[in-house]
Amino acid sequence: MTRISEFLGWAQISPEQIAKAVQLSTADSMRKLEAAQSHQWVTTKLSRKEIPFVRSAKSGQWQQSLPSSSVAEIESAWGPVMKLLGYPLRSEMETVSSSAQKN
Repeated sequence: MTRISEFLGWAQISPEQIAKAVQLSTADSMRKLEAAQSHQWVTTKLSRKEIPFVRSAKSGQWQQSLPSSSVAEIESAWGPVMKLLGYPLRSEMETVSSSAQKN
């Protein structure tokens, strides 16, 4: 995190501030913040309260949680950017999986 803050030109940020930012970014901290403030946030104030915005906090979980049609729509709109950033696309994983099963 120190290297990232330096890259962004935030060299004046102390190791203690970085540690606090990391702690506040944990899934548990974000869930507590959501429970306390979700009624104030534009994205969540009109949402169903029994479905949390911060769920399992595991990489790629959205692909299993969302309907296939939603995943396809997201990948259609953002696929090139996702690939550039190193995220696997479900559409490509299914293509590889189905061709492997044929062999």
